[in-house]
Amino acid sequence: MQRRYQAIWLTLVLVLSWSGVSAQTGSNTSRTQGTQPPGSGDNLPQTIFVIGKVVMSDGSAPPGRVTIVSVCGGNSRREALARPDGSFSFMLGDHTSSVMQDASNTDRPVDIFSGTNTSMTSNTPTSGSSQFDTRSLKNCELTADLHGYASSHLEFPGMPTGTIDMGTLVLRSRGPKADAVVSVTSLKAPPDARKEFEKAKAQLDKGKLDDAEASLRKAVATYPQYAEAWYVLGKVQSAKKDSAGAHASYEAAQKADPDYPAPYLPLAQAAAQSHQWQDTLSLTDRLVTLDASRYPMAYYYNAVANYNLDHIQAAEVSALRAEGLDKAHAEPRIEILLGMIYTARQNYSAAAEHYKAYLQIVPDGPLTAQVKADLAKCEEMAKVNGSQEGASKP
Repeated sequence: MQRRYQAIWLTLVLVLSWSGVSAQTGSNTSRTQGTQPPGSGDNLPQTIFVIGKVVMSDGSAPPGRVTIVSVCGGNSRREALARPDGSFSFMLGDHTSSVMQDASNTDRPVDIFSGTNTSMTSNTPTSGSSQFDTRSLKNCELTADLHGYASSHLEFPGMPTGTIDMGTLVLRSRGPKADAVVSVTSLKAPPDARKEFEKAKAQLDKGKLDDAEASLRKAVATYPQYAEAWYVLGKVQSAKKDSAGAHASYEAAQKADPDYPAPYLPLAQAAAQSHQWQDTLSLTDRLVTLDASRYPMAYYYNAVANYNLDHIQAAEVSALRAEGLDKAHAEPRIEILLGMIYTARQNYSAAAEHYKAYLQIVPDGPLTAQVKADLAKCEEMAKVNGSQEGASKP
């Protein structure tokens, strides 16, 4: 009965709308910001200009076009493309940036088409650059993105000036099989297809979803193996609430290039929401094989699938990995999942600690009342177990 209850509870947690989760974390953000010293963001400039360079581990220039990515609160944003020599410069949070947001962090409600990011910019999009809160920048970092290579990370200073020299990002090969991660099919796209794809990116930056969808359809019609175009088409269809169309496009991207990681997470999300646990497990296993660190939610869904398949130990391993990667606590439901896993293992003290961790992150949200109830049950069971152990001692 307990496991059945836990499975029902997990399903409710899993299918909780992302907007609901955002509301939870949003309430916590307000609480946290309220504790900051007065005037801590008063000296923030209207725009922040960022400069730096990307090099390979041997000091040479990168072998391809590198995307510079800002990461804050678990959300990521593609800021700029590095020049061929590896140097880069951009205005942080530039709303007019022409760099397409590929939404590596697909599990959060980030507006990838207008360029706004709720954790890094103001809530109101502007025609120019966004004003960042220094309290957010304290937990933000910069990294580089090039398929087949792992990047170092550079933390933003807590109190930035008008221009920030971030220094040097270093790219290292992921190993002998690194080339297998590169989307070779996209690199081979013919000029006509690439032209339509670039047009779509420009249209997306202007919020023209219908025009972008038309351009992307032309791109994949011209070149059906265009994995990246299929993936972006899926994102557009998802934004337009066309779930069936988005799913078909993600599957087409996966089929076009099985080594392109981006479509695996939305496919895994859809499988989990349909309770197709074996499919969820297979998709997330493949994703973490392709990229073991960029997708914390891959481990979350992997853990959910293992839990529902009664692979409790495997679920624990994946959930702990998700927790370790989610350093900014962008996804508090990981703590609920760990609480449920330890409850299933009858480790009620450990379960209680994770429920407490969730409540510290989300003191008031849609799931708070249920988590408090589960915490109380775990604390009671922990006391009972402790009393029984004490009574059994001579």
